[in-house]
Amino acid sequence: MKKYKSLSETYIDGSLNKAVPPIPGTRVLFIKEYADIVIQKNPPEGNVKEFRVSDEIANQILNNIASQEKRTTEEGELSVNEIIDRVLVIDGWKAGNKEYPALLDRVIKIFTSSDFKAEKFENLLKIQKDKNNKLRTELLVNPGKPFAFNSLIPSAFIDLFEGESGYTVANNLWPITFKAKVNVGQGELAMTILSDAVKGKTGDLMLDGFGEVEVKGSDARMGGDGYCHNYTSTELNNIISTEEGKLSEKTLLRIKAGVYNKIEDFIKKREGLKVPKEKQVVFLKNVRDSLDNADNLTQLLTQLDVFGLPKDIKKSLRSSIDEYLKQKKGEVKGQFSPAFKTFFSMANELTDEQIVKGIVETRNYKASNILKDLTASVNTLFFKYKSEIFANSTYTGNLLKFVCAMQTAVYHQVQKFRGIIFSNDNSRNILYYEFANNLEKDMESLYTLFKNTNADINLSVDEKFKSLGVTLKI
Repeated sequence: MKKYKSLSETYIDGSLNKAVPPIPGTRVLFIKEYADIVIQKNPPEGNVKEFRVSDEIANQILNNIASQEKRTTEEGELSVNEIIDRVLVIDGWKAGNKEYPALLDRVIKIFTSSDFKAEKFENLLKIQKDKNNKLRTELLVNPGKPFAFNSLIPSAFIDLFEGESGYTVANNLWPITFKAKVNVGQGELAMTILSDAVKGKTGDLMLDGFGEVEVKGSDARMGGDGYCHNYTSTELNNIISTEEGKLSEKTLLRIKAGVYNKIEDFIKKREGLKVPKEKQVVFLKNVRDSLDNADNLTQLLTQLDVFGLPKDIKKSLRSSIDEYLKQKKGEVKGQFSPAFKTFFSMANELTDEQIVKGIVETRNYKASNILKDLTASVNTLFFKYKSEIFANSTYTGNLLKFVCAMQTAVYHQVQKFRGIIFSNDNSRNILYYEFANNLEKDMESLYTLFKNTNADINLSVDEKFKSLGVTLKI
């Protein structure tokens, strides 16, 4: 570090390397540990003031000054901050976005937290118009090939900053999420800033002359109108119920297990007291053991009634049974995951026709207009891949990948975007999938993609997340 020189010895201009003579009436904004930085008031007023600060603080203030200094560009006199604002407007992030002021402030801070070259910042505007960007020339023309996010950052963007800090800025833009009219996920804003892509109307991104594409990060959901949350469990239960309307053995066992586990919790609480309630423990164990004699829901409810259980315990034990009965009547929604597991865990007891129908009933959209084509596609691919779909487990592994592939293909049939950019938010690797506009072909290709990337599939579905979640391990 250079030896500090006071104002009485020398002045240093904004570049920190050129000595200039003292300027009467100049005000010092701040002083670095080894240099004085001055700012001229016009007309000069007041006395010179000195402030000793660290290099880090000095750089922050210097960057803040530089970001607000106007420079001549092809679009007029603009500061770095104004250029960033203009870029976000071009990319479609301002219109209808109540959070835009906070978004703009966050993006400006990310850009100006690194040493940038203000004199080159006009090039950020040019990037928004350049169709010869790596998103187009590498990612989108190589469907199925993974790319590191860093490899797609244009050199013109890196050149806006000193050294390699442009990569840091781009990666700090990646995690930005917010809600405008729809939720904006990780990577979407970053990709628009680094290319000519703009916010899409149907898909997440729109590229002129190419079309709209979705961006799906880790645990992304494939759309949905609520069908699998609201109806799948009922439809699966209907398939595995007998003609007389009785429960299948597996379904009954699932409900009994829920009641059994709740009784066990009550027993453990009473056994864990400083003075265990032995009589209550014995009583509850008798209730638990009696469940083995129940062959249907009516008998199960009778067993719970005859023991004269306290109201709070009886209400808790009956809750899962009552929920199922309401579900059968269409009075309650949800329970996708347990119904899915119950149905496919008894696959060896079902006919192929029932399994195919069950898979179709896990779709994420009602999609009546494509139901015939969807059933035919599921039927063909089920028989082609049946042995591997149920090879390792009854409701995990390839079965989930197959169902997720179906939901993704249905998603495209409804939304009609050109493709999906899948990204892994941890590795920051991304991959493009382009739809074939053929339901069966897309289902098969997506199923193969999910297998080849050993994708994690999230089975949880609810009112908010209306389809399975998928994370590609790329």
